[in-house]
Amino acid sequence: MTKMLSPRDVLANIRFVEFEAQDMVRSLLVDGQGGERSLDPTPYAYRAVLNNILQRIYGTRTEATDTAIVAEVHRMSLEFMYGPPFILPLTKHE
Repeated sequence: MTKMLSPRDVLANIRFVEFEAQDMVRSLLVDGQGGERSLDPTPYAYRAVLNNILQRIYGTRTEATDTAIVAEVHRMSLEFMYGPPFILPLTKHE
């Protein structure tokens, strides 16, 4: 049976995961003003996952949660989990 990831492969890539995890926590602390302000951690988690993928495939990463690519990944994941967006019926404007 072939292993998908050898221990050497995991060790080679763990630095990306650790960096993004630390950056996510740092961003949450800064943006949340050290816990004084409530934040939704979802965009931060999406950004961390996206950055891991972008780093491995393209050698780049996003710098903030309010970028168009993070918003698009968020939208796509919601569509994947819950189906296409709810379409409101057309209403007549007067």
